[in-house]
Amino acid sequence: MAIKRNISTSFNPATIQVNRGQGSRQLAAALGEQGSTISAGINKFVDERLTTLEKSEKKKGTKLAKQAEIVYEDKTFTDADGVTRTHKIATRYKTPENLLSTSWAASAFEEEVADTYLNAVTNSAKEILDAEQLIAKQNARYDTTVGEHLAVFDKAIQPSIDALLSTVPKEFQNIMQSDLNTLVRQTRTKLANSHLTGMKSYQSALTQSNNIAFDEQASTLYINDRETFQQRLTTVIQRNQNSAQKGDRQAQLWLATELPVYQTMLKSGEELSRFLNYDMSNPSSLRRTQENINAIRLGLNMQGSSISLLNDKGERETGLTAKDFGFEGLDDFGIGKLDKLLKQQSALLNTLYTEGKTTQDNLEIMRESFK
Repeated sequence: MAIKRNISTSFNPATIQVNRGQGSRQLAAALGEQGSTISAGINKFVDERLTTLEKSEKKKGTKLAKQAEIVYEDKTFTDADGVTRTHKIATRYKTPENLLSTSWAASAFEEEVADTYLNAVTNSAKEILDAEQLIAKQNARYDTTVGEHLAVFDKAIQPSIDALLSTVPKEFQNIMQSDLNTLVRQTRTKLANSHLTGMKSYQSALTQSNNIAFDEQASTLYINDRETFQQRLTTVIQRNQNSAQKGDRQAQLWLATELPVYQTMLKSGEELSRFLNYDMSNPSSLRRTQENINAIRLGLNMQGSSISLLNDKGERETGLTAKDFGFEGLDDFGIGKLDKLLKQQSALLNTLYTEGKTTQDNLEIMRESFK
């Protein structure tokens, strides 16, 4: 309509004159002006349509690129140890030729599809690294360092990463290599943190296991083998100190509460030895030591009161107190701990006494029957 309006207003019959051809010249001029106006209008119309079409086609190309179908293939990789693993990786993308009817659409598609494809390859890399990270955690040995653990992981992922990178077109390999380096670095950091946490838990559990084992032996060693008691206590102390330095709260608690009890036992061992030594083959010796332990428990729990004990020479010593054996510095926890250990040993001696007395009685009966 704009073009028609220009035609109707550009040509004015009132301007035509018949005077030596002047009218003809005016008519020609008017027609020329009219033709110029028509040409400008058409060009503008065409430009606008082309601009609109270009935008539409580029938008279509971009949309198609974002929705591009990525082709995935199962790839089998063999690591340095000969272990094979299969991963699904993005190898290429499909170009919808029948929908890219213009160079505008095709150009926009190619520009955008590169990101779509590289994102797909990156996701494939993430899946590979996640799978390898899971395997590394499942096979983790917490008696190894973080560095040793990561070295195993690096060795496992390298064949897969190299094979994945080999599927990427050369023009994208530098970009993809940079992205892969970032992913590997992030995964290694997570794996290192996980292994460090596992190491702490493992070391803590190992320390607690050693503490329990020592505790179970402590009362017997305290009475029968003070040298071994001291050696094992030294080992347990070192382990707890190492764990405590790494933030192990259980080890810190053991050093603060239980260690003072064992140290007190170590110091008192020599003084108490004459009252606690016994002969396992002699029921009377077993009974004497058990009775002495019960008396010591009484003096321990009623500090300030005096007790009497029978030494290994058969002599009774009276007026003894907890202070005489270095027990006066223990707090309530320490008293309870030491009392528990002494009670365990008393129960053991009672069992040994009963068994020994039964055996002795049976032998006596047998001797009498042969007379």
